[in-house]
Amino acid sequence: MNGLYQRVMRGQFTRIPNTYSDDMYTFIRNLLQVSPVLRPSCEQILAMPAYQKNIKTESEISDMPSEIQQSLLKTIYMSRDMKMLKEKLPKPNYEEKSQRTKRPEPNIEEMSQRTKRPEPI
Repeated sequence: MNGLYQRVMRGQFTRIPNTYSDDMYTFIRNLLQVSPVLRPSCEQILAMPAYQKNIKTESEISDMPSEIQQSLLKTIYMSRDMKMLKEKLPKPNYEEKSQRTKRPEPNIEEMSQRTKRPEPI
């Protein structure tokens, strides 16, 4: 797990096998951007060719035989103990509180002046 974390933090990953399309490779490469600013938004992900080509509509899924639907559901695994999930994931790598840029303290008196309603005449 630590080796994977190190590679992700450096933006290094092995190219997926050639049996997958270049669109799929681009899709994965975009999702694995180290800088959050470079990662695609949800809207951008949904518009990517690799996603568009492979997405199934709800009607397409409901038209599948129930055996296939059930086998798909069995591929989803979620631990019953959500506390365990926190132990399995890498620790956050955010700036320490002391390194953050300090914001000026809000002026409570000024804020209360802005929210006061004018007195009726």
